Amino acid sequence: MKRILAILVLFAVWLPGLAFAQTISQLAGTSQVTSGGIGQSFTATRTGTLTQIQVRPRTSGTTTVRFYNGGLGSGTASAIGTPVSSQAVTLIDTGNNLAGLQTITLETPLPIVAGNSYSFIFDNANMAHATSDVYGGGTLLFDFATTFPGFDLIFTATEVTPAPVPTLSEWAMILFGLALAGGAALYIQRRQLIT
Repeated sequence: MKRILAILVLFAVWLPGLAFAQTISQLAGTSQVTSGGIGQSFTATRTGTLTQIQVRPRTSGTTTVRFYNGGLGSGTASAIGTPVSSQAVTLIDTGNNLAGLQTITLETPLPIVAGNSYSFIFDNANMAHATSDVYGGGTLLFDFATTFPGFDLIFTATEVTPAPVPTLSEWAMILFGLALAGGAALYIQRRQLIT
């Protein structure tokens, strides 16, 4: 009986700490492109943070990935501009255009707002891409800011939204429910002792 009550209390304490993740995905495509300043724009579907991206590199090497607010990368062709964050990454060739993704976990998660556009750009890379506009929320970018309409990188972007913290009235309902469950458990235990 005490075990059940302990499990209910742990569940009530653990539940508010959950975070919810959603992945934007564009995995169709059989071509590859090499460019300085190659990347992808995307539109956030949740308000929260961008925690990782996945891409399909077609060559191995060290480069820098830069993240920008807005769907046009740096906003100026051939210029790095002012990214909101950047980090060095070592890309590893996935072996072909049809399979494999490399996960890049952001050292500092990027705050995102649902409906806003963002972009990530690699300083120099050879990436697999789609030759049709499979993903409608963005487009392939090259030269740090030039859009390539009708083309998309093969990529995923993981958005994480923290679970909302319960309000005082919600905590009261949780505690009332626990008290009710505890009372029911005590009633059942006493009833079993009597018979």
